[in-house]
This record gives sequence, structure tokens and C-alpha cells, in this order.
Amino acid sequence: MMKKNFIYSLCMLLCGAIFMSSCEDMIEIESDRVDYDMSTLTLNDTVYSVLGILKGVQGVMDRQVLLGELRGDLMVVNEAKAVTDVQKIARFEFDSDNKYLDIKDYYTIINNCNIYLARVDTTLERNNQKLMLREFVGVQSVRTWAYMQLAMNYGEVPFFDEPILTHSLAEEVMKRPMADMNTIATKLIETLLPYEDPKAYPMPAFSGLKYKTEMFFVPIRQLLADLYLWTGNYVEAAKFYQKLIVDNKYA
Repeated sequence: MMKKNFIYSLCMLLCGAIFMSSCEDMIEIESDRVDYDMSTLTLNDTVYSVLGILKGVQGVMDRQVLLGELRGDLMVVNEAKAVTDVQKIARFEFDSDNKYLDIKDYYTIINNCNIYLARVDTTLERNNQKLMLREFVGVQSVRTWAYMQLAMNYGEVPFFDEPILTHSLAEEVMKRPMADMNTIATKLIETLLPYEDPKAYPMPAFSGLKYKTEMFFVPIRQLLADLYLWTGNYVEAAKFYQKLIVDNKYA
């Protein structure tokens, strides 16, 4: 536990150094993964935009696995093979230029999610079925996951849920007070609660792909359970873990 507290404290100190950089370095205001036309998305647009967001997630997953392993108490780094940046993290030495601690990629994911959520029309129906609701819920899941990783890694981070499309708005966001895990979790819980039932709000299921795309997203109930755990509300966390386990027959 002392080791985890130590790494979190160091990450928070690092956080201050990183956030001294310009807003352009941190928040990507131009993206090739999401269409920036702020008119309503078409059905095809929404599929391609979600796949683009998932590609961004794929880009940070190796780093996520690595950071998780390096925090393990029994992890020993092979100094003959591990690159310098990895060795430094294992020694609790955090430099602002360490490529495994770059937060820009996470905020690119978040901003692309914000752009999508601002544009998608969840009221569009065909045969009494909401055509884009699944994708809306899936993107909510991705954005929540990305914010949780930032809060766990850096302690306090800027929080925004609107699309950042101009440098002036990016600068305004960077001037807001930092948000810690408890603040972020409280806001995200409020956002996710209406969509916690997977039967009413299933994850996206795209046809023509090799894998079941529902598995590309973290279940809303799992996210809610984790968020409640971080806020110290253990009763609600246990309730959502139980729902997750029973409904999915995990045990």
C-alpha cells in the first residue's frame, strides 16, 4: 500500500510539470478519427467514428499494460533489455519527457468522445429501435475508462465534457481547477447511471467484423462499480459488482 501511495504522490508531482506545457501539446483540437462537421451524424458516420475512437484506445493499451505491471510489487525489470524510460518508471523516477507518461493520447480519446457525444442523434429510430443508442453508450464507456486511467495515473487532471474545437476553448479549459478521482468519479457516475442496464442499453454490435464488438467496451456496470469503489461508497460498488457477476454468469 505504501508503494502505491508513493507512486501516486510522485505522479501528482509529475502532473504539475506536464500541465505547464501549452494546451496545444495536451489537447488535440484537430483529429482525423472523428468528423468535425458539427451537424448530425448519419448512421454510417457513427460507425466509422466509433471505430476511430477505438483505434485511439488501441494506441494506448500497450502502455496501460506496461504501467500496470511496473506497479506490481513483485515486478523486476531486466536492465539489460528494458529501455531507459521503463527502467526509470520501475525506479520511481518520473521525467516529463518519458514517453510512457504522455497524457496527450488519453485526451485525444476523450475529446473525440466529446465530439461524438455532442453530435450523435440518439432519437433516430427504425422499426421502433434507437439506431445510434448503442454507440452512444459505448462511447460513454470509452470516455469514462480514459478519465479513470488519467486520474489513477496522475492524481489530478483537467476535466471537460464539451468538444474542444478551438485553441481559445482549450486555453479556457486549462485554466479550470484540477479534478481529482473523487470529483471525476462523482461526475461520471451521474452520467452513466441512466444506462446501467445492459439489456436496455447494450453495447455496439457491428456486423462484418471478426470479433464481437461488444467486447471492445467496458460494461457500464463494471465502470460504475469501480467508480463507486474509488469514491468510498462500498455498498453501491458491491451492488454493481454483484449485478455484473450474476448477469454475465461470471461465477
